[in-house]
Amino acid sequence: MPDPRGLSGPPDPFYDTFVLPLAGRAVLAAVGLGVFDSLAAEPSGAAVLAERLRLDPTGMAALCEALVSLGYLRVEGDRLQVVETVAPLVTRDSDSSIATF
Repeated sequence: MPDPRGLSGPPDPFYDTFVLPLAGRAVLAAVGLGVFDSLAAEPSGAAVLAERLRLDPTGMAALCEALVSLGYLRVEGDRLQVVETVAPLVTRDSDSSIATF
């Protein structure tokens, strides 16, 4: 029988109950708000993205920082881009995306 933790390592209450849920919420918020779709179509900075999606710029900056730290977005100059290997998993035009669940 495989290790029940798989690749995530030994049980860690802080990571399991604080970090993972926040990471999941950030990704799901970005999918639901159209962050990944918008950046896949046109990379931009967080302020421009917030304006494009009609969202709060401070909240968008925080969300984008979280997504960069999680490896979903990358910064290229002054623009944010969806990481190429992640895009099929989070954009609506992909059959393997969580956006279509």
